[in-house]
This record gives sequence, C-alpha cells and structure tokens, in this order.
Amino acid sequence: MGLALFPRPVLAATQRRVTLEATAAFHDYEAHKSAANAYRPDAESSARASLDTLASEIERGTLPVRDALLTQHALLHMLLRAVESKHGLCRAAVALALAAGHPLPEGAP
Repeated sequence: MGLALFPRPVLAATQRRVTLEATAAFHDYEAHKSAANAYRPDAESSARASLDTLASEIERGTLPVRDALLTQHALLHMLLRAVESKHGLCRAAVALALAAGHPLPEGAP
C-alpha cells in the first residue's frame, strides 16, 4: 500500500507526530547522558573502596556504629544514584533508537 492512498492531512499529522517523538527522545537521551556523566567513573570505585574500609573499621571497633551507618548510607545513596542514572541513559538510548526507526537486536525484549 503506497503513501499516495493516504490524505495529505493524515500524512502531515503523522509526520509531525513522528518528528515530535524523535525530538523528545533525543532530548530525553541528552538529559540522561548529562546526568550519567555527572558521576565520575572513579567515584564509584572510590565509594566501593570506602565501603570496604568502613567495614574493616567497624570490625576493628575503631569507628562508632552511628558514624558508620551515616557514612554507609551516604555512600550507598551515591552508588544507587549512579546506577539509576546509567539505567535511565540505557532506557533513553533504546527509546531514541526506536524513535529513529532502528530495530532492536534479535532477542531484545
């Protein structure tokens, strides 16, 4: 079935909708990319190392439990935000690829 069978207003509306979806997907991707780039790669490894050090200090009894819990909470919160920002970037990349008309690889959900 050729596009000539559709009335011009329908084609124009469809084109606008597709353009808007692609533009929104692009801006969403850029926003998530910016958020993900806010976390330095070494910050995650540093936070993990700090958690290991924290565990050692707790085992030795050199750090009060309250201080350890507060520090652990802050470190885990930072790691969670880093993972969530990467997850958002992945989802935005898939949405952008689909909006651009690229098929997902075989076996993708």
